[in-house]
Amino acid sequence: MSALQDKFEYKWIVAVTFVLGLFLEIMDTTIMNVAIPTLEEEFGASAASMEWVVIGYLLALAVWIPASGWIGDKVGTKKTFLFALFLFTAASALCGQSNSLGQLIVFRLLQGVGGGMLVPVGTAMLYRSFPPAERARASTILIVPTVVAPALGPIIGGAIVDHLSWRWIFYVNLPIGVLGFIFGAIFLKEHKEPQAGKFDAPGFVLSGIGLAGILYALSQGPTHGWFSTPVLVFLLPQMLQGPFNATALESGLTTLPQACGVILMSQIVGRLYHTVGPRRLVTFGLVVATLASLPFAFLGLGTSMWTIRILMFIRGCGASFSFVGLQASTYSNIEARDTGRASSIFSAQRQTSAALGVAIFATIFVSRMNHALPDNSAPVAAMSGYHAAFLGSVIVTALGAVYAYFNIHDEDAAPTMRPRPKKSKVSTSA
Repeated sequence: MSALQDKFEYKWIVAVTFVLGLFLEIMDTTIMNVAIPTLEEEFGASAASMEWVVIGYLLALAVWIPASGWIGDKVGTKKTFLFALFLFTAASALCGQSNSLGQLIVFRLLQGVGGGMLVPVGTAMLYRSFPPAERARASTILIVPTVVAPALGPIIGGAIVDHLSWRWIFYVNLPIGVLGFIFGAIFLKEHKEPQAGKFDAPGFVLSGIGLAGILYALSQGPTHGWFSTPVLVFLLPQMLQGPFNATALESGLTTLPQACGVILMSQIVGRLYHTVGPRRLVTFGLVVATLASLPFAFLGLGTSMWTIRILMFIRGCGASFSFVGLQASTYSNIEARDTGRASSIFSAQRQTSAALGVAIFATIFVSRMNHALPDNSAPVAAMSGYHAAFLGSVIVTALGAVYAYFNIHDEDAAPTMRPRPKKSKVSTSA
């Protein structure tokens, strides 16, 4: 243990442990989405019943996210993170052993408890380990699992569904989970906050019910008039696997360039952040993402996959500017003792925003498709819905760029930046 800690700074040990846990949690979600049709056939379940495999996980996630920051501060971040990772991994094994839909839903709830504690506590550990001046580096680390896991999930899930038993969509979590648990158990240091305070039981109940209720409403509301189940797993993969008749594997390989763009560009953005600042980085990133997303509103059934891949790569490059800028500056003025609770709030906001985005674009997609269906074939009507939904996403990112330009202030993120060197005046003698 001491040999490794002498060779590597502790912050990198925390980074490796958190990346393994975060990668596991995100990849599981994307693999699960790909396998839903197979699970419906396996258990003879309706689409409405199968939704609870996804919704149950989200609800458990929502209940435990708000409390995870306090639990980590009071019990200890190492104990809490390892417990969450163990629970998530063990629940994955149980999911793979499920013999009925009811068992699968229960074990997915357990996964949600682990996942709900994993990300906020891991984020708090990471940002406590990296000083403010190095938050941009920490953000580039977070980008790896955040973008790679969703990109690899459909590829791995598609390969598993096509060639192996559906149970392997859960068993694939075990090696990563066990590795992360052993590594963290050996090398992580315990951290507690003496000023964590008392547990707010009414707040836990109300926030858990409130956040879970919001996520449930956003996921179920469209079912009663403005929702279509396929939209739960992202617009683009569904368009590729629907009207474009691509396999899950082909869809994953087509969306992969976006992750490549994010990772490659993040190495540059991480160096620019300290002098350029979050305001210009976030604004520029959203502008690029807007311009790269606009062509998706006009794709045709004959569009080359390589055209889509190039656009995805450009979107990824633009998104990298926004990701690094926002993640590096979010905790810039948060003191170490408040980091745990701040990470819980941030995780809750991110989860709610993602669900809200899905609900909004699902509404646009279904409304437009139903409007076009009477006069067009199903593929043409579906493409009309996708075009409208992508146009909606373009409007959202464009508004985000305008908001970022006028409302993000670099001085608020000063602790994470370096002062710009002043130009020296050259004195001249007469």
